[in-house]
Amino acid sequence: MNPETITTKKIWRKRFLVPLWVVELLATGIFFIVACVVLSYANDPDVEVAGYRGYFVVSGAIILSISGATIILTLVEIGLFASSKMKPTFHLVSACIKAVIWVIYFAIIIAGAAAGGNGSALDIIFSLAATVCTVAQVIYGSVIVHRVRKGFYGYHLTGDNNNNVTYDSAENGIKMESQPVPVNTQYR
Repeated sequence: MNPETITTKKIWRKRFLVPLWVVELLATGIFFIVACVVLSYANDPDVEVAGYRGYFVVSGAIILSISGATIILTLVEIGLFASSKMKPTFHLVSACIKAVIWVIYFAIIIAGAAAGGNGSALDIIFSLAATVCTVAQVIYGSVIVHRVRKGFYGYHLTGDNNNNVTYDSAENGIKMESQPVPVNTQYR
């Protein structure tokens, strides 16, 4: 298959990817800003945090790194999409990395809230938004990778009633013919 076939915009749907990217960037951007505020608050010597300074530093650093990595991966995806160079495997791998991170974070937040911790409702809402967006990207990326592997893009399936199948590629003029498949007539 021509490598340009699997990286063009014709396999990607903007109506699906752009809303997911926008919601994901908004949620992770808010997490990034809040983590920066928490870290600056924890490192301020004038503020009394009653022995919780270490917890603020650790939680702020974890949220800052998670949201920063998500923002970077999403911006790389957007850049590759805009330049028509985003490959389905890259999109699926980056979506899987983001999904694993946010599903684990969301599970920790829910477990903490269920255990009686004083978690924030906004934390649950924004982490749920990031989790849903990344899982939806994994599902969409899986569908696209499956379609590319099965040859749905760039190859046209033609055949007759005798199970002779020909794959015609418009890009490079290749014709591949398959052998007739024996059909069990018992189940006809």
